[in-house]
Amino acid sequence: MTQLPQNSYQAVLSRPQVPLTFSAALVGRLAYPLVFIPLLLAIEASTGSFAVAGAAVAGYGATAGFLAPLRAKAIDLFGPRRTLPVLTFFFSAFLMAIRAITASSEASPLLCTVLAGLAGAFAPPLGPVMRVLWKRLTDGPAMLKRALTLDAVIEEVLYLIGPAVAGLLIAVVPANTVLLLPAALVLIGTVGMVASGSLSDAPGGNAKKFSSPIEARQKLLASRPFLSLLAPVLGIGVALGIIYVAVPAFGEVQGNVAATGLILATFAAGSALGGILYGRFAWSLAPMRQLPLLAAGVAVGSIAMAVASGVVTLGIIAALTGLFL
Repeated sequence: MTQLPQNSYQAVLSRPQVPLTFSAALVGRLAYPLVFIPLLLAIEASTGSFAVAGAAVAGYGATAGFLAPLRAKAIDLFGPRRTLPVLTFFFSAFLMAIRAITASSEASPLLCTVLAGLAGAFAPPLGPVMRVLWKRLTDGPAMLKRALTLDAVIEEVLYLIGPAVAGLLIAVVPANTVLLLPAALVLIGTVGMVASGSLSDAPGGNAKKFSSPIEARQKLLASRPFLSLLAPVLGIGVALGIIYVAVPAFGEVQGNVAATGLILATFAAGSALGGILYGRFAWSLAPMRQLPLLAAGVAVGSIAMAVASGVVTLGIIAALTGLFL
């Protein structure tokens, strides 16, 4: 029998518990690149307003992002095996509730926005949990590095295919029906991770770190390096939010919803290529000086996307803009 190289990708995937745990995590994580387009278009179709739909998607993104530390705290306090199923249940339930109310042509804008925000608040952190699990599932630093690289690459692939699949499905079935897919994927992924036996019931070792969150936040906000990074990061975040709302709106106006997913897929492809190129070369500029330049590239690309007149042109500009992410 041929022995696998210790740090090969095949060796990583052959480790005990890895095949089921990792595949389940990937199934669940596919929900996140899938959810944005149907969420936006389902609410727009029901309320008749892209402004309302954009606000709802922004609410989803805001709660998913800003409440991530609270979800991490819950996992540290109660363990992922207990916490992930609870988060998953509510996340899927709120998506299904949005699907139900958007079946009407007169859904309440406020209710849509609130439900979208609640869905984001309970989005289970399957990716971060998987990345923590890799340390226990692998053997040594070299194999861990290989596993994390594999994890990152496949996550980029998910963000390539997710929007494309969403756009193609919406061309065939109503957007609110497509919302059932991310709800189901998260449920399947979480059940698979729990069934794999790799999740712990025990509280995490970081639980004590949250004993004084106010003090930790004050120290962070007083840090000059943090503040110098905050503005470009927030700028990129705002640009991404606008892109993920404006591109589906563009596809709707053009009468080509399927192209929406393909354009966002080219955007993700550009981001993946940019990451590869960034890691390929040694840069003389310090990272803190690189980030504002990258943010400026995203800003210029976003402006160019705003004035693009056709689907092909927008797709090319989206790919070039993604290079700076």
